[in-house]
Amino acid sequence: CWHIFGRPPPFLAIVFSTIVPAIVAIVIGYAYQIPLNQLASALVLPGCQASPGFQVLQEAYDAAEEVYDACIIDLANNTGRSPKMLRTNVVLEDCFALPEYVIQYGIWKREWGYLEYLEVSQGCTGWCDSGKLPLWTRPDRTGRDGCSSVAAIIIQGQAVQLANVMIASGICTLLLSLVMLMFQDGPLHPCLEQ
Repeated sequence: CWHIFGRPPPFLAIVFSTIVPAIVAIVIGYAYQIPLNQLASALVLPGCQASPGFQVLQEAYDAAEEVYDACIIDLANNTGRSPKMLRTNVVLEDCFALPEYVIQYGIWKREWGYLEYLEVSQGCTGWCDSGKLPLWTRPDRTGRDGCSSVAAIIIQGQAVQLANVMIASGICTLLLSLVMLMFQDGPLHPCLEQ
């Protein structure tokens, strides 16, 4: 409302309302961009060797695969159907009655939920290795990508891009603010008055 009184807004008001938020946006964008790029790069390393957190997801997948295989063998013995035919119709959640499933689910609930989400929503299988049989969806094709590489693509394609947008918008806002300050009528700061 400074313009109502015929004078420009105070210098600090301009700085804190335009320049500081732009700088904050740039810093936050970089603070997210750098670790996200590192995470995406680590996810595509062969064998999930980059991080113990990735190994935990591989161990969770291996446990799910063991439970699934035990379930298929149990069902084959009880029904007389071939394991190959059962694998086309049975998903891991169909094995909830097995005591082994209950025990392993208690241990790996969070990790299995994440792996299931990736398998269902992104069409990947396994974690470190590609080409695994799906556990939470019915097999519709072979040669699916491993979910770690799909997660890397998602991070690069979405999260890093959002950080880049934040950086770019901060830079544009900063440049626009500086240009506006250069063309401001009257002194901006009391020290600039003569």
